[in-house]
Amino acid sequence: MSDCRTVRTGVLMRDLEQLERDPVLAAHLTTCARCSADVALVRLATAATADMLNDQRPSVHPQELARTVIERATSWHEARARIWRRASLALPAIAIAIWVIAVSDRAAPLRSAIGFPDPPYVTTVVLQCVSGSDAANVAKPYLRSRGSTAIPGPASVPSVTLQGERAEVAEAEIAVAKLDGRLGPAAAGACRR
Repeated sequence: MSDCRTVRTGVLMRDLEQLERDPVLAAHLTTCARCSADVALVRLATAATADMLNDQRPSVHPQELARTVIERATSWHEARARIWRRASLALPAIAIAIWVIAVSDRAAPLRSAIGFPDPPYVTTVVLQCVSGSDAANVAKPYLRSRGSTAIPGPASVPSVTLQGERAEVAEAEIAVAKLDGRLGPAAAGACRR
């Protein structure tokens, strides 16, 4: 029985021609009908498998298969290139649209509707009768939003620069004009300078 196990492991582990070269296994195959039948069955199955593989032909010609693979790869790359071309045209257009919305005065209602803050409005008021620091002190209470400021100009050019939201800057400009004597009852009077 131990010889049968040896033959079976030999059939699994070795080439069939090597079984006949081994004298112990060859002697057992001549005496044991069961083992010799198993080896004959394995030889038959091996030969049938080899014949079946030899008869198999590819379903398409190799050149046609290569051409198909190349065409599919090329079409895939062309499709991706089309997508990137479209994206390269669309992205700058989107960027320009966002810039126009962010900067354009006509887009102020749209900006406020979607939550974009208005860009700061900046204006410089040239003064006739008061100093820049006095005008800045008058304008500061009107400039309440974040980043709003009133900056006095140099002493040689009496002026004040107002920066902030458009409505706040307009209120501050009116207050400075009243102080400077260009609006209201003091407009007709002379400068206090």
